[in-house]
Amino acid sequence: MEAEDGAQEVDFCPLNFTEDGAVGDLDEDHLVPLDALNMRLALVNLQHCRETGLGDEASGARAKMADIILKSRID
Repeated sequence: MEAEDGAQEVDFCPLNFTEDGAVGDLDEDHLVPLDALNMRLALVNLQHCRETGLGDEASGARAKMADIILKSRID
């Protein structure tokens, strides 16, 4: 992802890559560009909100994954 200074950096859960030098061993071909992925997800969400009649303002709303999963089990 892009850092505040414009440089690219690897971001990850602190529970992963706990050994010294582990991040440096990562193959760049296996990294996911989070900024680009998040932009695409936001656009897909916006399109979904428009198509379902929720409107643009609903596209920024957040939901807990547990609530989504439980709702899909009930439906």
